[in-house]
Amino acid sequence: MSVTDRQAREVPIPTLRVARRVGIFRGRLWFWTWLGFLGFYAMPLLTGWFLKQVFDRLGSEEGVGGWLLAIGLSEAARMVLFAFSIWVVVRWWVGGLTMLRTNMLHAQTVSGGPKRAALPLGPAEAISRFHDDARDVVIWADSFVDGFSNLAYAVGALVIMATIDLGASLIVLVPLVAMSLVVGWVRPRLYAASEADREATGVVNAFLGETFAGMLAFRLAGKERAAVTRLERHTDHRRTTAVRHVVLEQGLDGLTSTTSDLSIGLILLVLVPSVRSGDITVGDLALFVSYTAVLGDVPRFMSRLVTAREQAKVSVRRMGQLVAPERLEDLLDHPSVDIDRGDPAVERSPDPERAPLARLEVRGLTAGYEGGGGIADVDLDITAGDFVVVTGPVGAGKSTLLRALVGLVPHQSGTVRWNGRVIDDLGAW
Repeated sequence: MSVTDRQAREVPIPTLRVARRVGIFRGRLWFWTWLGFLGFYAMPLLTGWFLKQVFDRLGSEEGVGGWLLAIGLSEAARMVLFAFSIWVVVRWWVGGLTMLRTNMLHAQTVSGGPKRAALPLGPAEAISRFHDDARDVVIWADSFVDGFSNLAYAVGALVIMATIDLGASLIVLVPLVAMSLVVGWVRPRLYAASEADREATGVVNAFLGETFAGMLAFRLAGKERAAVTRLERHTDHRRTTAVRHVVLEQGLDGLTSTTSDLSIGLILLVLVPSVRSGDITVGDLALFVSYTAVLGDVPRFMSRLVTAREQAKVSVRRMGQLVAPERLEDLLDHPSVDIDRGDPAVERSPDPERAPLARLEVRGLTAGYEGGGGIADVDLDITAGDFVVVTGPVGAGKSTLLRALVGLVPHQSGTVRWNGRVIDDLGAW
Protein backbone atom coordinates (compact mmCIF):
# COMPACT_ATOMS: atom_id res chain seq x y z
CA MET A 1 0.00 0.00 0.00
CA SER A 2 1.36 3.43 -0.92
CA VAL A 3 2.03 6.25 1.52
CA THR A 4 -0.88 8.19 0.01
CA ASP A 5 -3.28 5.28 0.49
CA ARG A 6 -2.22 4.88 4.09
CA GLN A 7 -2.64 8.58 4.78
CA ALA A 8 -6.18 8.35 3.44
CA ARG A 9 -6.93 5.86 6.23
CA GLU A 10 -5.71 8.10 9.05
CA VAL A 11 -7.73 8.24 12.23
CA PRO A 12 -10.80 10.54 11.88
CA ILE A 13 -10.38 11.93 15.42
CA PRO A 14 -7.85 14.81 15.49
CA THR A 15 -4.72 13.65 17.30
CA LEU A 16 -4.68 16.83 19.40
CA ARG A 17 -8.14 15.95 20.72
CA VAL A 18 -6.92 12.44 21.52
CA ALA A 19 -4.00 13.84 23.53
CA ARG A 20 -6.24 16.31 25.38
CA ARG A 21 -8.89 13.72 26.32
CA VAL A 22 -6.27 11.29 27.59
CA GLY A 23 -4.49 14.10 29.43
CA ILE A 24 -7.47 15.52 31.29
CA PHE A 25 -8.80 12.13 32.40
CA ARG A 26 -6.72 12.73 35.52
CA GLY A 27 -6.74 16.50 35.21
CA ARG A 28 -5.07 17.36 38.50
CA LEU A 29 -2.16 14.99 37.85
CA TRP A 30 -1.91 16.34 34.31
CA PHE A 31 -1.66 19.91 35.61
CA TRP A 32 1.13 19.08 38.07
CA THR A 33 2.96 17.11 35.40
CA TRP A 34 2.97 20.13 33.11
CA LEU A 35 4.03 22.47 35.92
CA GLY A 36 6.81 20.19 37.13
CA PHE A 37 8.37 19.56 33.73
CA LEU A 38 8.05 23.19 32.65
CA GLY A 39 10.11 24.11 35.71
CA PHE A 40 12.59 21.30 35.05
CA TYR A 41 13.23 22.38 31.45
CA ALA A 42 13.26 26.12 32.25
CA MET A 43 15.77 25.86 35.11
CA PRO A 44 18.84 25.82 32.78
CA LEU A 45 17.96 29.41 31.82
CA LEU A 46 18.77 30.43 35.38
CA THR A 47 21.82 28.17 35.58
CA GLY A 48 23.23 29.62 32.35
CA TRP A 49 22.83 33.16 33.64
CA PHE A 50 24.64 32.22 36.88
CA LEU A 51 27.42 30.69 34.76
CA LYS A 52 27.78 33.97 32.87
CA GLN A 53 28.29 35.81 36.16
CA VAL A 54 31.02 33.37 37.19
CA PHE A 55 33.02 33.76 33.96
CA ASP A 56 32.63 37.55 33.91
CA ARG A 57 34.18 37.73 37.39
CA LEU A 58 37.07 35.32 36.88
CA GLY A 59 39.42 38.09 35.75
CA SER A 60 38.39 40.49 38.50
CA GLU A 61 38.84 40.64 42.25
CA GLU A 62 35.18 39.83 42.88
CA GLY A 63 34.54 36.44 44.43
CA VAL A 64 32.61 33.75 42.57
CA GLY A 65 31.80 31.50 45.53
CA GLY A 66 28.26 32.81 45.87
CA TRP A 67 27.55 32.32 42.17
CA LEU A 68 28.95 28.78 42.21
CA LEU A 69 26.70 28.03 45.17
CA ALA A 70 23.75 29.45 43.21
CA ILE A 71 24.57 27.10 40.30
CA GLY A 72 24.66 24.14 42.68
CA LEU A 73 21.36 25.10 44.30
CA SER A 74 19.63 25.64 40.94
CA GLU A 75 20.76 22.21 39.72
CA ALA A 76 19.66 20.62 43.00
CA ALA A 77 16.25 22.29 42.68
CA ARG A 78 16.04 21.00 39.11
CA MET A 79 16.63 17.43 40.27
CA VAL A 80 13.95 17.80 42.95
CA LEU A 81 11.52 19.06 40.31
CA PHE A 82 12.40 16.10 38.10
CA ALA A 83 11.80 13.57 40.90
CA PHE A 84 8.45 15.19 41.73
CA SER A 85 7.41 15.24 38.07
CA ILE A 86 8.26 11.57 37.60
CA TRP A 87 6.24 10.65 40.69
CA VAL A 88 3.23 12.52 39.32
CA VAL A 89 3.51 11.44 35.68
CA VAL A 90 3.65 7.74 36.58
CA ARG A 91 0.31 8.06 38.39
CA TRP A 92 -1.12 9.94 35.41
CA TRP A 93 0.16 7.24 33.04
CA VAL A 94 -1.77 4.59 34.98
CA GLY A 95 -4.93 6.65 34.64
CA GLY A 96 -4.52 7.20 30.89
CA LEU A 97 -3.86 3.52 30.18
CA THR A 98 -6.78 2.47 32.38
CA MET A 99 -9.13 4.85 30.59
CA LEU A 100 -8.34 3.48 27.12
CA ARG A 101 -8.32 -0.17 28.16
CA THR A 102 -11.55 0.16 30.15
CA ASN A 103 -13.36 1.65 27.15
CA MET A 104 -12.15 -1.11 24.83
CA LEU A 105 -12.98 -3.84 27.35
CA HIS A 106 -16.43 -2.39 27.97
CA ALA A 107 -17.20 -2.39 24.23
CA GLN A 108 -16.15 -6.04 24.02
CA THR A 109 -18.07 -7.27 27.07
CA VAL A 110 -21.26 -5.17 27.16
CA SER A 111 -24.39 -7.18 26.39
CA GLY A 112 -25.53 -5.54 23.18
CA GLY A 113 -26.65 -1.99 22.61
CA PRO A 114 -25.04 0.77 20.55
CA LYS A 115 -21.67 0.38 22.31
CA ARG A 116 -21.39 -3.32 21.54
CA ALA A 117 -18.32 -4.28 19.46
CA ALA A 118 -16.67 -7.46 18.14
CA LEU A 119 -13.06 -8.49 17.78
CA PRO A 120 -11.64 -7.63 14.33
CA LEU A 121 -9.27 -10.63 14.28
CA GLY A 122 -8.93 -12.70 17.43
CA PRO A 123 -8.18 -12.60 21.16
CA ALA A 124 -4.41 -13.00 20.78
CA GLU A 125 -4.16 -10.14 18.30
CA ALA A 126 -6.36 -7.93 20.49
CA ILE A 127 -3.79 -8.17 23.30
CA SER A 128 -1.35 -6.04 21.31
CA ARG A 129 -4.03 -3.37 20.96
CA PHE A 130 -4.69 -3.36 24.70
CA HIS A 131 -0.96 -3.28 25.49
CA ASP A 132 1.10 -1.65 22.73
CA ASP A 133 -1.46 0.62 21.11
CA ALA A 134 -2.81 1.96 24.41
CA ARG A 135 0.75 2.66 25.53
CA ASP A 136 1.57 4.52 22.30
CA VAL A 137 -1.45 6.79 22.64
CA VAL A 138 -0.45 7.70 26.20
CA ILE A 139 3.11 8.33 24.96
CA TRP A 140 1.64 10.75 22.41
CA ALA A 141 -0.15 12.69 25.15
CA ASP A 142 2.95 12.56 27.34
CA SER A 143 5.24 13.77 24.53
CA PHE A 144 3.48 17.14 24.60
CA VAL A 145 4.92 17.78 28.04
CA ASP A 146 8.53 17.20 26.99
CA GLY A 147 8.17 18.73 23.54
CA PHE A 148 6.46 21.97 24.47
CA SER A 149 8.35 22.44 27.72
CA ASN A 150 11.56 22.18 25.70
CA LEU A 151 10.12 24.59 23.16
CA ALA A 152 9.30 27.08 25.95
CA TYR A 153 12.92 26.87 27.07
CA ALA A 154 14.06 27.51 23.49
CA VAL A 155 11.95 30.67 23.22
CA GLY A 156 13.28 32.00 26.53
CA ALA A 157 16.89 31.17 25.61
CA LEU A 158 16.66 32.84 22.18
CA VAL A 159 15.14 36.00 23.70
CA ILE A 160 17.98 36.29 26.25
CA MET A 161 20.63 35.51 23.61
CA ALA A 162 19.14 38.10 21.24
CA THR A 163 19.61 40.82 23.87
CA ILE A 164 23.36 40.05 23.83
CA ASP A 165 23.99 39.39 20.12
CA LEU A 166 21.06 39.20 17.72
CA GLY A 167 23.11 37.86 14.81
CA ALA A 168 24.60 35.00 16.80
CA SER A 169 21.21 34.01 18.18
CA LEU A 170 19.84 33.83 14.63
CA ILE A 171 22.75 31.59 13.62
CA VAL A 172 21.57 29.06 16.19
CA LEU A 173 18.29 28.78 14.31
CA VAL A 174 19.94 27.48 11.12
CA PRO A 175 20.44 23.87 12.31
CA LEU A 176 17.05 23.94 14.04
CA VAL A 177 15.24 24.93 10.84
CA ALA A 178 17.21 22.39 8.81
CA MET A 179 16.26 19.58 11.18
CA SER A 180 12.62 20.69 11.11
CA LEU A 181 12.59 20.30 7.33
CA VAL A 182 14.06 16.81 7.65
CA VAL A 183 11.39 15.86 10.20
CA GLY A 184 8.66 17.10 7.85
CA TRP A 185 10.05 14.97 5.00
CA VAL A 186 10.28 11.83 7.15
CA ARG A 187 6.82 12.16 8.75
CA PRO A 188 4.63 10.41 6.10
CA ARG A 189 7.21 7.64 5.66
CA LEU A 190 7.35 7.12 9.38
CA TYR A 191 3.56 6.77 9.54
CA ALA A 192 3.56 4.17 6.77
CA ALA A 193 6.38 2.20 8.41
CA SER A 194 4.70 2.37 11.82
CA GLU A 195 1.36 1.14 10.50
CA ALA A 196 2.94 -1.71 8.54
CA ASP A 197 4.98 -2.82 11.56
CA ARG A 198 2.01 -2.78 13.94
CA GLU A 199 -0.20 -4.66 11.46
CA ALA A 200 2.50 -7.31 10.92
CA THR A 201 2.87 -7.69 14.69
CA GLY A 202 -0.88 -8.20 15.01
CA VAL A 203 -0.86 -10.92 12.36
CA VAL A 204 1.93 -12.80 14.16
CA ASN A 205 0.11 -12.54 17.51
CA ALA A 206 -3.18 -13.69 15.99
CA PHE A 207 -1.55 -16.68 14.29
CA LEU A 208 0.25 -17.71 17.48
CA GLY A 209 -3.01 -17.56 19.41
CA GLU A 210 -4.82 -19.68 16.83
CA THR A 211 -1.93 -22.14 16.68
CA PHE A 212 -1.80 -22.71 20.43
CA ALA A 213 -5.60 -23.05 20.58
CA GLY A 214 -5.60 -25.61 17.75
CA MET A 215 -2.42 -27.51 18.66
CA LEU A 216 -4.28 -30.80 19.18
CA ALA A 217 -5.88 -30.52 15.74
CA PHE A 218 -2.49 -29.81 14.13
CA ARG A 219 -0.98 -32.88 15.74
CA LEU A 220 -3.86 -35.15 14.83
CA ALA A 221 -3.67 -33.97 11.20
CA GLY A 222 0.14 -34.13 11.11
CA LYS A 223 0.36 -30.48 10.03
CA GLU A 224 2.91 -29.17 12.53
CA ARG A 225 5.43 -28.44 9.77
CA ALA A 226 2.84 -26.48 7.78
CA ALA A 227 2.04 -24.35 10.86
CA VAL A 228 5.72 -23.61 11.46
CA THR A 229 6.21 -22.69 7.79
CA ARG A 230 3.29 -20.28 7.94
CA LEU A 231 4.67 -18.75 11.15
CA GLU A 232 8.09 -18.31 9.53
CA ARG A 233 6.47 -16.46 6.64
CA HIS A 234 4.64 -14.12 9.02
CA THR A 235 7.74 -13.49 11.15
CA ASP A 236 9.88 -12.80 8.07
CA HIS A 237 7.43 -10.09 7.04
CA ARG A 238 7.34 -8.80 10.63
CA ARG A 239 11.15 -8.61 10.65
CA THR A 240 11.18 -6.54 7.46
CA THR A 241 8.58 -4.07 8.72
CA ALA A 242 10.23 -3.80 12.15
CA VAL A 243 13.66 -3.06 10.68
CA ARG A 244 12.22 -0.38 8.39
CA HIS A 245 10.35 1.26 11.27
CA VAL A 246 13.28 1.15 13.71
CA VAL A 247 15.77 2.46 11.14
CA LEU A 248 13.54 5.42 10.31
CA GLU A 249 12.76 6.21 13.95
CA GLN A 250 16.28 5.79 15.32
CA GLY A 251 17.87 7.41 12.27
CA LEU A 252 15.71 10.49 12.74
CA ASP A 253 16.51 10.59 16.45
CA GLY A 254 20.24 10.21 15.80
CA LEU A 255 20.26 12.88 13.10
CA THR A 256 18.47 15.42 15.27
CA SER A 257 20.77 14.68 18.23
CA THR A 258 23.71 16.12 16.27
CA THR A 259 22.06 19.55 16.16
CA SER A 260 23.60 20.56 19.49
CA ASP A 261 27.16 19.95 18.24
CA LEU A 262 26.51 21.83 15.00
CA SER A 263 24.98 24.77 16.85
CA ILE A 264 27.86 25.02 19.35
CA GLY A 265 30.37 24.89 16.50
CA LEU A 266 28.63 27.73 14.70
CA ILE A 267 28.42 29.78 17.91
CA LEU A 268 32.16 29.41 18.52
CA LEU A 269 32.97 30.42 14.93
CA VAL A 270 30.81 33.53 15.19
CA LEU A 271 31.46 34.67 18.77
CA VAL A 272 35.13 33.91 19.47
CA PRO A 273 36.30 36.85 17.27
CA SER A 274 33.85 39.09 19.13
CA VAL A 275 35.31 37.97 22.46
CA ARG A 276 38.82 38.82 21.25
CA SER A 277 37.74 42.26 20.08
CA GLY A 278 35.94 42.92 23.38
CA ASP A 279 32.48 43.28 21.82
CA ILE A 280 31.13 40.59 24.15
CA THR A 281 32.46 39.10 27.37
CA VAL A 282 33.70 35.60 28.12
CA GLY A 283 30.62 35.23 30.30
CA ASP A 284 28.41 36.00 27.30
CA LEU A 285 30.17 33.26 25.34
CA ALA A 286 29.69 30.82 28.24
CA LEU A 287 25.99 31.69 28.36
CA PHE A 288 25.62 31.12 24.61
CA VAL A 289 27.38 27.75 24.78
CA SER A 290 25.33 26.71 27.84
CA TYR A 291 22.04 27.65 26.22
CA THR A 292 22.96 26.20 22.84
CA ALA A 293 23.85 22.82 24.35
CA VAL A 294 20.25 22.51 25.55
CA LEU A 295 18.77 24.16 22.44
CA GLY A 296 20.28 21.33 20.40
CA ASP A 297 17.77 18.98 22.05
CA VAL A 298 14.80 20.88 20.61
CA PRO A 299 14.82 19.12 17.19
CA ARG A 300 15.21 15.77 18.95
CA PHE A 301 12.18 16.42 21.14
CA MET A 302 10.23 17.73 18.15
CA SER A 303 11.12 14.62 16.13
CA ARG A 304 9.95 12.45 19.02
CA LEU A 305 6.72 14.44 19.09
CA VAL A 306 6.25 13.73 15.38
CA THR A 307 7.16 10.07 15.86
CA ALA A 308 4.68 9.75 18.72
CA ARG A 309 1.97 11.45 16.65
CA GLU A 310 2.40 9.11 13.69
CA GLN A 311 2.35 6.06 15.95
CA ALA A 312 -0.68 7.41 17.82
CA LYS A 313 -2.64 7.78 14.57
CA VAL A 314 -2.00 4.12 13.81
CA SER A 315 -2.80 3.04 17.36
CA VAL A 316 -6.06 4.99 17.67
CA ARG A 317 -7.27 3.54 14.37
CA ARG A 318 -6.45 0.02 15.58
CA MET A 319 -8.01 0.52 19.02
CA GLY A 320 -11.04 2.08 17.33
CA GLN A 321 -11.74 -1.33 15.80
CA LEU A 322 -12.36 -2.69 19.29
CA VAL A 323 -15.24 -0.27 19.94
CA ALA A 324 -18.54 -0.14 18.13
CA PRO A 325 -18.51 0.84 14.43
CA GLU A 326 -18.98 4.56 13.80
CA ARG A 327 -18.46 5.20 17.54
CA LEU A 328 -14.74 5.91 17.71
CA GLU A 329 -15.44 8.62 20.30
CA ASP A 330 -16.32 5.83 22.76
CA LEU A 331 -12.60 5.19 22.98
CA LEU A 332 -12.10 8.60 24.61
CA ASP A 333 -14.93 8.45 27.14
CA HIS A 334 -14.01 9.16 30.74
CA PRO A 335 -15.26 6.02 32.52
CA SER A 336 -15.68 5.45 36.22
CA VAL A 337 -12.60 3.49 37.28
CA ASP A 338 -11.37 2.47 40.70
CA ILE A 339 -7.71 3.61 40.75
CA ASP A 340 -7.35 6.14 43.54
CA ARG A 341 -9.14 6.25 46.86
CA GLY A 342 -12.62 7.64 46.49
CA ASP A 343 -12.99 6.67 42.82
CA PRO A 344 -16.43 5.19 42.05
CA ALA A 345 -16.33 1.55 40.97
CA VAL A 346 -17.91 0.50 37.68
CA GLU A 347 -21.33 -1.10 38.04
CA ARG A 348 -22.30 -3.77 35.55
CA SER A 349 -25.39 -3.05 33.44
CA PRO A 350 -28.25 -5.53 33.99
CA ASP A 351 -28.75 -8.26 31.38
CA PRO A 352 -31.67 -7.95 28.98
CA GLU A 353 -34.77 -10.07 29.55
CA ARG A 354 -34.28 -13.68 28.44
CA ALA A 355 -36.78 -15.76 26.42
CA PRO A 356 -36.60 -19.58 26.43
CA LEU A 357 -35.85 -21.14 23.03
CA ALA A 358 -38.62 -22.69 21.03
CA ARG A 359 -37.08 -22.44 17.55
CA LEU A 360 -33.89 -20.88 16.14
CA GLU A 361 -33.89 -20.00 12.41
CA VAL A 362 -30.80 -18.74 10.59
CA ARG A 363 -30.94 -17.54 6.97
CA GLY A 364 -28.01 -16.35 4.86
CA LEU A 365 -25.73 -15.70 7.82
CA THR A 366 -22.36 -14.33 6.69
CA ALA A 367 -19.63 -13.30 9.10
CA GLY A 368 -15.86 -13.01 8.95
CA TYR A 369 -12.71 -11.36 10.25
CA GLU A 370 -10.78 -8.54 8.64
CA GLY A 371 -7.76 -10.79 8.25
CA GLY A 372 -9.78 -13.38 6.32
CA GLY A 373 -11.72 -16.51 7.22
CA GLY A 374 -15.32 -16.88 8.28
CA ILE A 375 -18.66 -18.29 7.13
CA ALA A 376 -20.87 -17.37 4.19
CA ASP A 377 -24.60 -17.79 3.51
CA VAL A 378 -25.36 -20.26 6.31
CA ASP A 379 -28.91 -21.60 6.78
CA LEU A 380 -29.76 -23.39 10.02
CA ASP A 381 -32.90 -24.52 11.89
CA ILE A 382 -32.85 -25.79 15.48
CA THR A 383 -35.83 -26.67 17.63
CA ALA A 384 -35.75 -26.79 21.41
CA GLY A 385 -34.64 -30.25 22.54
CA ASP A 386 -32.73 -31.06 19.35
CA PHE A 387 -29.25 -32.55 19.62
CA VAL A 388 -27.17 -30.80 16.95
CA VAL A 389 -23.59 -31.59 15.92
CA VAL A 390 -21.62 -29.20 13.70
CA THR A 391 -18.73 -30.99 11.93
CA GLY A 392 -16.03 -30.03 9.47
CA PRO A 393 -12.25 -29.84 9.01
CA VAL A 394 -9.97 -27.38 10.78
CA GLY A 395 -10.74 -23.87 9.62
CA ALA A 396 -14.15 -24.74 8.17
CA GLY A 397 -15.85 -22.14 10.38
CA LYS A 398 -17.44 -24.18 13.17
CA SER A 399 -16.30 -21.85 15.94
CA THR A 400 -16.97 -18.81 13.77
CA LEU A 401 -20.57 -19.95 13.32
CA LEU A 402 -21.11 -20.16 17.07
CA ARG A 403 -19.36 -16.84 17.66
CA ALA A 404 -21.45 -15.19 14.93
CA LEU A 405 -24.68 -16.41 16.52
CA VAL A 406 -23.82 -14.61 19.77
CA GLY A 407 -22.50 -11.48 18.08
CA LEU A 408 -18.77 -12.01 18.67
CA VAL A 409 -17.76 -11.85 15.00
CA PRO A 410 -18.00 -8.57 13.01
CA HIS A 411 -19.37 -7.84 9.54
CA GLN A 412 -22.53 -9.92 9.84
CA SER A 413 -25.28 -10.17 7.27
CA GLY A 414 -28.34 -12.39 7.02
CA THR A 415 -31.12 -12.88 9.55
CA VAL A 416 -31.42 -14.76 12.84
CA ARG A 417 -34.86 -15.45 14.31
CA TRP A 418 -35.46 -16.54 17.91
CA ASN A 419 -38.97 -17.98 18.28
CA GLY A 420 -39.87 -16.26 15.01
CA ARG A 421 -38.64 -12.84 16.11
CA VAL A 422 -35.81 -11.23 14.12
CA ILE A 423 -32.88 -10.45 16.41
CA ASP A 424 -31.15 -7.22 15.40
CA ASP A 425 -28.63 -7.18 18.26
CA LEU A 426 -27.20 -10.67 18.60
CA GLY A 427 -24.77 -9.59 21.30
CA ALA A 428 -27.61 -8.49 23.57
CA TRP A 429 -29.93 -11.42 22.82
